[in-house]
Amino acid sequence: MHYFINIPDDTRNGGLMDVFMKAVLNIGQASKLGADAHYFRLVADISDPRDVTFILPRALGTEFDLHFSHKITGEASLQCGYSVLLAQDGLIGLQSLTQTNTAHWGWVMLVVKPEVGL
Repeated sequence: MHYFINIPDDTRNGGLMDVFMKAVLNIGQASKLGADAHYFRLVADISDPRDVTFILPRALGTEFDLHFSHKITGEASLQCGYSVLLAQDGLIGLQSLTQTNTAHWGWVMLVVKPEVGL
């Protein structure tokens, strides 16, 4: 979801711990369904950028991902997914979020890997 692209900058040098679980279920020979859960938290104490006398909570949020892939041919597959991030007070203060505490993201991708003989 792009909250932590540059870890030092995006966490104000607080570090990032990502505790996660992943599961994949094969659906027939050509399809897979997967689910991931992530719990994000800071590694170190960080001052709130809006009030430096206050230390932010280390808990940043929880993300859930659901993804599906289907092999169309030997060289092509269709992939799609949906994610939701439930931001907690640490992330809201860390990145000065003013929007809702929940972020949603979906994607669809066609992957083509042709074999080229030389």
